[in-house]
Amino acid sequence: MSMKTFLRLTGCLVIAATFAACSDNTSSPVGDNTAASSAATEFKNGKEKTVFSGTQKQAASNTVAAVTMSETEYNTTTSTANNIPSFPATVTGVIYNSSDVDHYGFSVSAGQAISLGMTVPSGKDYDVYLLNSSGSQVAYSENGTSASEAINYTASSAGTYYIKVIGYNGASSTTAQYSISLNVTGGSTPPPPPPPPSGNSETESNNSTSSANAVGGVPATRTGYISSSSDVDYFSVSASSGQSISLGLTVPSGKDYDLALINPSGSQVAVAENGAGASESINFTATSTGTYYIKVFGYNGAFSTTVNYTLSVNVTGGTTPPPPSSSVHLTMGNPSNAVTNTANSTNYLMIKTQYALSYNDTDRKPNWTSWQVSNFWLGSTPRQDDFRADNTLPAGWYQVQGNGYSGSGYDRGHMCPSADRTSSTTNNSATFLMTNMIPQAPDNNQGPWANLENYTRDLVRNSGKECFVIMGSYGSNGTIASGVKIPTRTWKVIVVLDQPGSGVAGVSTSTRVIAVDMPNVQGIRSNDWKSYRVSVDAIEQSTGYDILNAVSASIQSTIESRVDTQ
Repeated sequence: MSMKTFLRLTGCLVIAATFAACSDNTSSPVGDNTAASSAATEFKNGKEKTVFSGTQKQAASNTVAAVTMSETEYNTTTSTANNIPSFPATVTGVIYNSSDVDHYGFSVSAGQAISLGMTVPSGKDYDVYLLNSSGSQVAYSENGTSASEAINYTASSAGTYYIKVIGYNGASSTTAQYSISLNVTGGSTPPPPPPPPSGNSETESNNSTSSANAVGGVPATRTGYISSSSDVDYFSVSASSGQSISLGLTVPSGKDYDLALINPSGSQVAVAENGAGASESINFTATSTGTYYIKVFGYNGAFSTTVNYTLSVNVTGGTTPPPPSSSVHLTMGNPSNAVTNTANSTNYLMIKTQYALSYNDTDRKPNWTSWQVSNFWLGSTPRQDDFRADNTLPAGWYQVQGNGYSGSGYDRGHMCPSADRTSSTTNNSATFLMTNMIPQAPDNNQGPWANLENYTRDLVRNSGKECFVIMGSYGSNGTIASGVKIPTRTWKVIVVLDQPGSGVAGVSTSTRVIAVDMPNVQGIRSNDWKSYRVSVDAIEQSTGYDILNAVSASIQSTIESRVDTQ
């Protein structure tokens, strides 16, 4: 029997807590916000199995007996992370396929020291990341095959921090476990959030589309509570145009709960409103591809804090797009609903540690690239200039070489700039992969485009902002010798957050969004980048993309129609 089968059958995995400090492990520690080595460059999302519940035993020694916890399926995101209730603790788990990602959450106070170590299976290259309570990556460890990982970090704010475990370049094992040691010391550790009533699989607060709980795999069942007269619960599910969405809602006896379905544009497209105690159901054929939202609410203030409702969700027919990625670089959305599937060769999703992109094998260049710009990524590492092919492209796909633009008259134009990734050699080097390049006219690349890049970094360094950037190109002016398509236009959208770490929840109708659309030509080197400002709507009309599709539709309609004037 494989370990995966064992876990599925037993429904449990042990978290053992001992009084031995995590820092006693023999792996090399990683300093705050630094990588241990130059290994990882890419990871993918996946589905999870996992952790587990129920009893604690007190041993009459200096060891706290093993703690078992209620199983929680799909810990692939922070919203579905398995909770670690006390420290020190040891957690074991399995990266069971090439797309699996595991998340664990734990509570800390500002100023506390977080010590994290990970022992990996022999011959496997697993990496570990630390995310703060806002979901922003604050530290990571990326050693090589079979090497242990370690992070030491001082919490800058109180709240729930998250451990993220991935297999580098598809590394996985269905039988061999990794082991995480965790300790939190100093100050006073806040107690973990109280567990929800039995049967509740929702994660509060999910009272808007922007905070909806993602339904990872379908068919699926979710339970939850309408806990007050004003409580509203939202869940999200991905569907492609033409697919059938089937919803069912079983409600507590005597309660009148209703069910609604909202499309990716934020419009209600179906509703079920039967009476008290009656089940609700919706069957709807998706008219567009994207994220649909399920709304559960009490009619006329109906609620119950003790009896849960049960929601069933299924999507059938066609091809279901994957759930939203956990990559921080896709915080504002996936403009073309790219997927990591070789059948999707003109819109192939690649998630690197440093950025995310949609790659087009026909054009031999990215359609778009998306990345976060924050102080975490900015440092003093020099430019590596190690232009090279990206060998993580699927087998059989053409790999543009580092010298593939030679003699073309075009720059190897970075999508995610080298200067946006100066926190480590690994991060800077990753920007020189040819999947991060387009043929860019020198006067475009070295003129207004470079000036806009500098301006974006200044917003972060000097004005305390955090930026999420999406860049792309469109049009065709032939190809260079290596077969890479030459775009006629380059575009960029920059979401400027006043509160770093606030994520998509920090976007409001007053959020500054800078959008530019420039000709990819010579003769514009001295032009001001501001003269190329347009609305996001204008770029979407030219490209067909839904660029900020993780932002609520009502907010999108305001910020995407506006042209920046600051």
